[in-house]
Amino acid sequence: MPKTALLKKSPFAKKALTPQALLAKLKSQGLIVRDDSLTLRYIAYVGHFRLKGYWYQFQDGVTKNFLPNTTFEQIYERYECDREIRAILMESAERLEVAVRSVICNTLSLKYSPHWYLKSEIFAPKGRNGIGQMLSRIEGEVERASSRIYVKAYYESYEDPYLPPSWTMSECVTLGTWSKIFAMLRDPADRRMISSKFGITQVEVFESWLHTLTVLRNMAAHHDRFIDVKIGVSPTNLKRKNIKFTDNKTVYASLTVVHVLLRSIGFNGSFKNRLASLEDRYGASHFQRFGFPEHWKTEAEGW
Repeated sequence: MPKTALLKKSPFAKKALTPQALLAKLKSQGLIVRDDSLTLRYIAYVGHFRLKGYWYQFQDGVTKNFLPNTTFEQIYERYECDREIRAILMESAERLEVAVRSVICNTLSLKYSPHWYLKSEIFAPKGRNGIGQMLSRIEGEVERASSRIYVKAYYESYEDPYLPPSWTMSECVTLGTWSKIFAMLRDPADRRMISSKFGITQVEVFESWLHTLTVLRNMAAHHDRFIDVKIGVSPTNLKRKNIKFTDNKTVYASLTVVHVLLRSIGFNGSFKNRLASLEDRYGASHFQRFGFPEHWKTEAEGW
């Protein structure tokens, strides 16, 4: 069978434009700008390219002109709502990350030893995640943290085992690594003991939620956009608590996971209230773009 001829691609020829020139271009495309100074500030310090993710729905797909009556205020409100949700999520992910590593570390240290993660017999490979990969990742993360006081203190006093105890290691290792550690635990009893600390007895649900939390945390840390996107993971429904999602890939589904986990450890604090306050300020239409149902505050399970 003959190979399909490859389309010849043109070399990139676009030129960089000043914020003032970009503002003029937006106006020529029909965007209503009431405050040039404010708009220029966003273009200069947020970025024209980044802002595109918040205005492309307001544009005609062919001409790229803005739809009638589109204002820059509509665009920056979307941006600010998204930014504030990302900030709330980042703070909450930090709380849960510390809780996850503390629970896993304490549970396995008490059952096996402070160096439980060096015991290959308590793990089983999961998918593409092997025990050697896990250990290599831990070695690298501990090495990168070698200048920290608590890591140096271990090596100044001990040389065996060659890595510090898990309560020291836990301060160096990322949430993604903890997610993989949990997934590879061989004994179902270990997995149940850990997940039950978060109010979840279905270990497959907790494994899914832990992976979801990892993806959310990484998205927030890299300043990814949340509005008008679908998350690349689908948190499993927690049927025993009647938590079922119409669309598991929405930001709303993932935020529900965060809220349930925070509540299970007694640190949900103002999470729901802060989100409700954002909805009051920016409007329900913005929240629907994250996948929130109309009456989530009073009728949705998990809230």
